[in-house]
Amino acid sequence: MQAARAFKRNRPVDFEGFDFKGGYGPPPTNGTAWLLSTAGVGDEYYDDYDDNYEDGPPIPDQWDTMEPKYVNDRRVLINKQIESSSLRVQGMDKEDMGVMATDEARQIAREEGVDLVMISPDANPPLARLISFSKFKYEAERATKQRQKASKGVDLKELRLRPVTETHDYAVKLKQAQGFLQKGSKVKVSMAFSGRELRFKDQGKELILRFVEDLTSVGKVDGAINFKTSNFSVTMAPNK
Repeated sequence: MQAARAFKRNRPVDFEGFDFKGGYGPPPTNGTAWLLSTAGVGDEYYDDYDDNYEDGPPIPDQWDTMEPKYVNDRRVLINKQIESSSLRVQGMDKEDMGVMATDEARQIAREEGVDLVMISPDANPPLARLISFSKFKYEAERATKQRQKASKGVDLKELRLRPVTETHDYAVKLKQAQGFLQKGSKVKVSMAFSGRELRFKDQGKELILRFVEDLTSVGKVDGAINFKTSNFSVTMAPNK
């Protein structure tokens, strides 16, 4: 256990009720003095307190840690782990503080008693926020749970389009999607390319974007539209 008091070394000590000059042995050692002082004896001689220990041991300094931090199974860089030379910084209330050198952002965070947490490392420049890591983790995990709770039990319907779709088939698929969305279901629209169909990827992309636009009266895009592989997809959620 950390000692609650700081000691003044090499000082003769007299405690009430103890005459160390009268044959009871030498003055107490620092350890003995601590035991006596914690019992309320001689407090007037040991009144130097270390504020860091008043309410328990000090909190470890996260600024020097290189231990990986994770939120929702994704690593999050904080403080000295951030290697970017400059950042766009959000304040504690998410206000935009502009672009600044990372060292300057770290200094501001330390002065405010919070962490510098990387939010979007892939942005240009990367985006970071002034917030304690524990609070950031709590907020992010709570938001994830709320999204999962909101989506739990929601029916997901899937419709497949071809890169080359006839006008009649397009109208049929569109009407189906509208009906699903109006009944509260989500709709996943997908398009797979194989063989010579790969030549029509640009045409397929335009078709999916048109499909999404034709559904805006009853639905909205839920998540990112995937155009990066040979399987295009987009999920639409009902408007509420």
